[in-house]
Amino acid sequence: MVWATNTKNLHLYTKLGFKKEGVLKDEYFWKGKYHDMVRMRMTAKEFRHKMSI
Repeated sequence: MVWATNTKNLHLYTKLGFKKEGVLKDEYFWKGKYHDMVRMRMTAKEFRHKMSI
């Protein structure tokens, strides 16, 4: 999972082949505020396919 505001990591995960699975609203409380988290995923099958290329 990655913070929704962390655009650099979101871009990196997407570039590596991860897919955005969903957004967890107000998932994390830090410094007096709630923050959204983005759940990223890559299945084992997708990983194997990506590594075989």
